[in-house]
Amino acid sequence: MKETFLQVLYQHETLYHIEESALPVTVVAPQMPEAEIEVVPEVEAKSQSVENQPIVEPPITAPAMPVLNHKVLILINEEPAQFETDQILLNKILGAVNLNLEGVDLLNMYGSQQLDFRAALNTRKVHHFISFGVPFLEVNLNIMMNVYDPKIIKGINFLFADRLSVIAADSGRKKQLWNSLKTVFVEK
Repeated sequence: MKETFLQVLYQHETLYHIEESALPVTVVAPQMPEAEIEVVPEVEAKSQSVENQPIVEPPITAPAMPVLNHKVLILINEEPAQFETDQILLNKILGAVNLNLEGVDLLNMYGSQQLDFRAALNTRKVHHFISFGVPFLEVNLNIMMNVYDPKIIKGINFLFADRLSVIAADSGRKKQLWNSLKTVFVEK
């Protein structure tokens, strides 16, 4: 039974069976010259006292959530050098819906740790949550969305769009984004 199970489990792999009686049982302890061995009694006494103490692990703390001051929260995931060029497009996008960079909370998630936005959204301060290339699962929001398909969840408008650099290079995606933004901001 045991061999049959192993044959099914390891079908095409080569296995070797070595009988225990065939193995030589020789234990060789490494030897060091006596000149290199140095016993320090103070160190031994300290190590014994440390061994008796319980191990206390530091508590795991999540990164601090940034303060949100506006009703519109925008997440991006762009390298700083790339964002400088994409900032022009973002200004145009925001200007089309009568907003500007000073009137929104903009968070660049590039290279940052995972944040938890659940508590921030429970305060009901944010009314529009737009993500440019940052999946909502990465910010601990269990929201599955199609690209450019806005949804209202618990009174908050969510919109998931492609990264700004991708939108900038494709006029079809710009049109899709504009149609989605009209649904979220203009047509009320």
